[in-house]
Amino acid sequence: MSLVDHYKVLGVAPNATLTDIKNAYRSLALQYHPDKAQENPHAQVRFQDIAEAYRILSNIQMRKRYDEQRYLAGLTVNAQPETISGKYLLQQAVKMKNHLTRVDSDSINQKSLFEFLSLIFSDAHLAVLNHEHNSNQNHQLLHETLQSAQKLDQSYLSMLIPRLFLFSVNDLWMQSELKKFQQAHKQQSRNKLLRPIVWAVATILICLMMVWYVKHF
Repeated sequence: MSLVDHYKVLGVAPNATLTDIKNAYRSLALQYHPDKAQENPHAQVRFQDIAEAYRILSNIQMRKRYDEQRYLAGLTVNAQPETISGKYLLQQAVKMKNHLTRVDSDSINQKSLFEFLSLIFSDAHLAVLNHEHNSNQNHQLLHETLQSAQKLDQSYLSMLIPRLFLFSVNDLWMQSELKKFQQAHKQQSRNKLLRPIVWAVATILICLMMVWYVKHF
């Protein structure tokens, strides 16, 4: 199912301000509200699309998540060059890494990012990379990909790693880098899970110390 272009629905640019979005919504809502356009059999559906677009684009956090989905969807479905090359795949990996440095980690669409990185290392693309056999380019491609893969949850990363090992099967340096990345990411995930527990224990200890202090002093 293709991603709905909510900006197009409201007739505003992707960099539209909240005021622009509100004004566009008010204008369109007046035109297509079922009570105002009873003679138009499609008005209700159109009004629902307008309301949904406004609901998402007028909410800061929802708009961030939508923009992320829209960006990722655009990268994966836009027309590709006639001939896929390792250089082109590297360019896409660099573009994604640079994009993610400007995005709040909490707003990243995990599924879309996973699908994008998996697409780079599809069977067809692996065949191209293997045929070109450009070691320096492949090393850089892996490096750029791992920079983006750091943003993935462990569940999605565990599905991506096998593709990366296929890519690295004949290169000892890449295999070593992958193994180090895996270990570091697992440790990071464990630390992330343990952090709330550590904070809870620390809070309890502080409370107990405060109670002890009040009783004895």
